[in-house]
Amino acid sequence: TAEPTTRRARVLVAGCGSGHQVAVELRTYAHCDFVALDCSARSVAAARRKLRSVLGIAGFARVRFVVGDILELDDGSDVVGPGFDLVICCGVLHHLAKPAEGLSKLAGVLTPGGMIQLATYSRISVESWCFVVKGFMHSATSIKHLYDEAGEPRRLPRREEVRAFRREVLALDAGDEVRDLLVHFREFFTFAGILDLLFHPLETAFTFPELVAGPVHSAGLRPVGVFFPDVNADLAARRAFRERFGDESDPLMLDVARWHALEEDDPELFGRMHCLFLEKQPEEGGMHSVGGSSATD
Repeated sequence: TAEPTTRRARVLVAGCGSGHQVAVELRTYAHCDFVALDCSARSVAAARRKLRSVLGIAGFARVRFVVGDILELDDGSDVVGPGFDLVICCGVLHHLAKPAEGLSKLAGVLTPGGMIQLATYSRISVESWCFVVKGFMHSATSIKHLYDEAGEPRRLPRREEVRAFRREVLALDAGDEVRDLLVHFREFFTFAGILDLLFHPLETAFTFPELVAGPVHSAGLRPVGVFFPDVNADLAARRAFRERFGDESDPLMLDVARWHALEEDDPELFGRMHCLFLEKQPEEGGMHSVGGSSATD
């Protein structure tokens, strides 16, 4: 009999942007090969330049850079190849016109036993600050000309307009609500970050139950872990979960309804995004709790 062939695990970063996420994950998954995918040729070029400058030859050689659309990923294509053991899609799905279709595409390129690491905007978090901030933006001296009479954006701001807006916010009195809200976000201090935070033309936010019962379920996936990128936020959130619900009935802390209840009390619980590890649903079996009950296929 032929000897079984071994292959290196493959990771897809779906929406690689400027390459920061790729650099982080290269260190996390040290013995894997990566595909860095983005629909923007400019972003892919920037990611390639950045990573070439900070990685060694061996590290850089582990990454294949591809200009492409998540919605056009096809099983068996040159990019997908034998599939991916891990798909990382953080801060991207909510900017697609059809988030559920995008997640289904990502699920379709997983190898058997593969997983998706997903992060999407939290509706509760976004609604806790966006209305106050957007109201200020429409009257801010530095950028009010970017909006029409109905308050709709005419165009994206240029770099000099973003810098002027940032100066206007930082000049507000200490303790001002808008100032305190915006300086809380690290994205506020970079051009690309502030465009994503405040000026992105397409964005969909979900509550945790909406995300899991909607795009996650329709893609044939189920949560296997809730995670927080910041270790201190992770510890604090899990402590709050245990204090309110105990350990015995849900030791893996996967009950979406419980996390939703905690977030309603503390809109900053997840920061801006819900972060999940997902796997394909078994052919026979149900999902973890959604809205307090088990949903089955």
